Amino acid sequence: MISLCALPKGRIQFSMSQMTRRCVALVLLAVTCGVLLAACGDREPEQRAAFIKFLQTRVLENRRIAVLSEEDKQATGPYADHYAIIFNFNHTVNESVSKDLRAITTKITVRSLSDLIARRDDLKSLGDDFAKFEAGFNSAVSAADAAKAQLKQPEDLKVVYDKAYNRLISAPVQILRDLLPLLKDVYTVELDLVDYVGQHKRDLKMNGAMVMTEDPKLQAEFNAKVQAIQTKAQAVMEAQRKLQALRSGL
Repeated sequence: MISLCALPKGRIQFSMSQMTRRCVALVLLAVTCGVLLAACGDREPEQRAAFIKFLQTRVLENRRIAVLSEEDKQATGPYADHYAIIFNFNHTVNESVSKDLRAITTKITVRSLSDLIARRDDLKSLGDDFAKFEAGFNSAVSAADAAKAQLKQPEDLKVVYDKAYNRLISAPVQILRDLLPLLKDVYTVELDLVDYVGQHKRDLKMNGAMVMTEDPKLQAEFNAKVQAIQTKAQAVMEAQRKLQALRSGL
């Protein structure tokens, strides 16, 4: 049950018109404050613009990885984390994965047949080197792609970010994936030549950089194997040239 009580004496009683005006004033104040707070607190457009400019001028125009300074991080806000995906991938590849790739290219780069024969054990161990490289490389690519897939970006930023991601991750990744089977091909034909020489060491005589034999059949087979190495090595050099050109922005 609701009881009605009279107003105590001495209290001020508002009329309906006064109460209405007060309520309207409070509502307007609340709305105004909300708009002002939103305007002061929402820096996303400014941060997005700063990040787009960074990608365009420091990454795409320079065509290489750039480092976000503390000032850049403050200006780009949460978008600094978006760039970290690109930066961390390149850091991982340069610091870790590239070492495995250099180990592979060093082992398959030979100057003469005697050098190739002397490094036969190195060639035999390349299987483990290839497996280590592929594991590290694929892990880095998968982590970057998965992180990118989770990003929520306005369309104007997404267009620019995708270009940077393609230049610094997708394009070099494709070249490296094309390069890997070429390196395996060189490894295979080099090992084949070493084994061939071992099987015919009585008939193949080395004189410095020259290999001689009195058997025309062996000479033809040997020359074909050397030619196969040279052809595949040329394909490796071309893939490496493309990768270097991409890194240099040429």
